[in-house]
Order: sequence, then C-alpha cells, then structure tokens
Amino acid sequence: TVFRLLTSQGRISGALAFHLPSGGLVLFQASAVVLATGGLGGLYQLSTNPRTLTGDGYALAWQAGAAVRDMEMIQFLPLAFPYPEARRGHNIGVCGLFGPRVRLLNAQGERFMQRYDPERLELSTRDVVARAIFNEVREGRGTPGGAVYLDARDHDPAVRERFRVYHPHVHRMLGEVFGERAARWEEPFEVIPSQHFCMGGVEIDRHCRTAVPGLFAAGEVAGGVHGANRLVGDALTEAFVFGDLAGESAAAWAHDQPGPDVDQAQVREAVEEVDELWHVSGSGSAAPRACAVKQTLRHIMWHAFGPMRDGATMREALAQLRSLQRETPPAPVGAGAPAPAYDR
Repeated sequence: TVFRLLTSQGRISGALAFHLPSGGLVLFQASAVVLATGGLGGLYQLSTNPRTLTGDGYALAWQAGAAVRDMEMIQFLPLAFPYPEARRGHNIGVCGLFGPRVRLLNAQGERFMQRYDPERLELSTRDVVARAIFNEVREGRGTPGGAVYLDARDHDPAVRERFRVYHPHVHRMLGEVFGERAARWEEPFEVIPSQHFCMGGVEIDRHCRTAVPGLFAAGEVAGGVHGANRLVGDALTEAFVFGDLAGESAAAWAHDQPGPDVDQAQVREAVEEVDELWHVSGSGSAAPRACAVKQTLRHIMWHAFGPMRDGATMREALAQLRSLQRETPPAPVGAGAPAPAYDR
C-alpha cells in the first residue's frame, strides 16, 4: 500500500509503501509511476464502490505536486440496496431496467417523480432520479428503512426475463434481501441512491501525463475525461483506452530518463511520520475509535456533499470536517514497537 510518492529534482523518483504481510516498509525507485487507484466511494455512507476506495490516489498526486480538477463532480446511481449492512449501497441499476411502466412511490404511496420530471417520470436521467429519491427521504416521505419503493408489477414478462438473464447477480440479491416475490417483480421493494463514480481527479493530458514529470494517471483517479457526468459503460472503455496510453507513455518516459536519484531527506521525513504512528499508545476510553471516525466522515459526506447540496450546508460540513480533524488523535498502528526499516 503506497503512502507517499517521492520526487527528486522536480520529477518522480519512486514511492514508499507498507508491505502488509510483514508490516515493513518498501522503497520503490522508479523513473515513472502510474496511478490507477480508482475513486473515492469509500468516503460516502452509501456507495456502489468498495469501502477501501478512499481517494488515496488523489491525495498522493496532490502531495507530489500534481493538479486535480472537477472534484465536486460526483455521480450517484438512483437505485441501490438500503439494507442489510452487507448489501447497503450495492448497485441495483436504473429504473429503465424494469420496463417503461415502472413506478417510484414514497411512503405515502405518491408517484413523486411527477413533481421532479412530469414528462419523463422514472425514465428521467440518473442524476434527476437520484436527487428526487434523496429529497423524498430527506423531507420525511421515505420508508421506515430510509428509502422509497420501486413498483414494477405492471411489466412485460419479456422485460423481467431479460433482466434475470443480463443481471443475474442483482436478481439473486433481490431475492435474498426482499424475497422471491420481489425478485419476480410481484411486489414493490425498497431502493435508495448510492455514490457511483467521481468524474474529477488528477489532471492529465492526452498521453496521461500529469503536471509532475514521470507521474501518469489512468482510470477513475484521472479527471476531465467524462465532463460533468459519465455516460453508462464509459468507465470500462476508459480503463482499456487510457490504461494502454498510460502504460505506453510511462514506458517511453522511463526509457529516455536516467535512473532516479532518491531524495534521502524526503524518505527520512516520510519514515519519521510513520514512526510516530507506531509509537502512538493504545487509545483510551475518551478517544474515538477509528471506525467511529470513518462513520462520522461518511455521514457528513453523504448529507452535505451527496446528491443534493447547498452552500450553507457545505460550509457547515467543512467546519465539522476540520473539527473532526483537530479532535481526532492519531490512531495506533502498532503496540509501541519501532517502525520497521524499509527495503529497497
């Protein structure tokens, strides 16, 4: 797990990483580094992404001197599982998968999309439907599970069969969570929006080069490829196209560069930071647990920087984040043991 990119004479010289099996540190000397770390869904209370995607790539690039862009452009899918915890946030899809006669209902039984897009209703764009569901729940018209109902009972059997064939994992999860009748669309089930993709990221050129010579980026960690909203299916296309470009560009750069000189002062500084964590004593009863801090962060991100935002709420949330940063002591990662030496 890389925790610091290294630079020397204004260009990339390698990276420092944790070696998880041994707990040691590893120093990589490299003329070129390709960031392909994915996004930041793990910062949100609800996300289709793994919890491990916490924006580390953006932070690594920023600390190394690269530029980031469009970080406010976050995509939310309208339909995800609201529970149980193991399924919470997992992707169900979009309303169109359930046929043209699908309906979204709030706890009062209202077809609320008539208020948000009376022409397209549930077949509106993903961002509009996601905001509508989020707002219904926020304004107190959600279900006891904090969601709304999707009603696909009025459907063409051919559409349901196509869904079962093309989305077997979702069909199976519908049965596991809501029961077989819901999986067969014979009764409504609950849905909620979920964070899905970050269009922003590290600024790159057409060769995947960043502002730091020798540092390249591809995939969701890179910004500016999709504009303000990613079209469906384009993330996979992006991975293949820009993965190739980043690899070719990094190889060409490394071929033409002399071997990197690692700045030993930079390495010592990074190792000392890690050493401090190794010497943090076990947290006392008054200290917040790391998992509780993460939950607080995800709650703030979802409610202030989620599908619906306004200036006052975001300013208040920024103050809460700064307070969380000030008041949260370093979490211990060892039991007072010395930080491990690093291997090259």
